[in-house]
Amino acid sequence: MRLNEESTAALIALRNATPHENISYNGWTCSYRNIRITVNGEPLISSAPVWNVYNGLGILLPFVRKEDALEAARRVCPALKPQFSEGWSVQ
Repeated sequence: MRLNEESTAALIALRNATPHENISYNGWTCSYRNIRITVNGEPLISSAPVWNVYNGLGILLPFVRKEDALEAARRVCPALKPQFSEGWSVQ
């Protein structure tokens, strides 16, 4: 999701104010800032929340299935038609 300048500044401030959380998996521990996004009061959860990215370019939420990515995009902005790059493939 690309954000306008005002929203990007607010996102970065939120990210910097969010405490780190630790998760462990298969003997590996990762520290990340767990920002929860809601759309119309419902959580928007990616396929791999620990890989979510929140930076000056916007928000990147990874989805394993193309259908899940399309559904998330429709929930965030129903008026826009999502576009995928040429390299997109469904395994």
